[in-house]
Amino acid sequence: QSLLAVLRAGLASADADVSLLSCRLLQFVATGLQASGHGTALYSWFSWQGFSALLHTWRLHPQLHASGHILPLIPACCSDQLNDLFAVTLPRVLAGDDAYAAFVAEILPVLSEMTNYRQSFVASGAILTLLGSLLSIGMPSDVEGTHALRSRSLAFDALATVWLLFPSELQALPAVAVLSRSPDVTSSETHRDEHNRLEFMPDLTRDLNTPDREGHSSSAGGDAASQVLLVLKNGSRKSAI
Repeated sequence: QSLLAVLRAGLASADADVSLLSCRLLQFVATGLQASGHGTALYSWFSWQGFSALLHTWRLHPQLHASGHILPLIPACCSDQLNDLFAVTLPRVLAGDDAYAAFVAEILPVLSEMTNYRQSFVASGAILTLLGSLLSIGMPSDVEGTHALRSRSLAFDALATVWLLFPSELQALPAVAVLSRSPDVTSSETHRDEHNRLEFMPDLTRDLNTPDREGHSSSAGGDAASQVLLVLKNGSRKSAI
């Protein structure tokens, strides 16, 4: 814990060289802790302390992000807890749906590039958790202000990234239930009481097998890939109107 506390301080340093060294050391330490069976303890630290420091570094030192030193730390620290990362940690730390959608779009290429992380992303159910969140953000709400429209646009961008990077995985997965967020509940409040913030919305899943104007069904099998494509097509059509 003492070493991780030092690394956390180093990550948040205003000195880019100190942050870079801390990134490299954390990558090394995380690999060792995962290999020795301490992945759960590592994720507990990362969830409550490490991620906020990493997020600060990501914003403060864009050159380190551009060189690929920051975001790979996320799966390195969360390889066995990716589902919890997308369901709990990111929504708790990131302020709002727009920040969530924008940040996950940055993480997805990292997860897709390494086989072990890619497999964990799918096997853990994290990909379904993420799809559910993005589809929820992308749904129209009663309050369609500038902020809501920006959140929906970013959610569509992230969904397109998932669809492009994980095509075969999406085709093998069933369509997910779409959850609608209450527009007057903040992100931090929602994760304290999930049942109060989420309402099951089955309409989109039913729409997968609804024929279009030409009489073709949107999905032959109701898979996640067809569901995402349908949402992107509908979102693009509404944006053009």
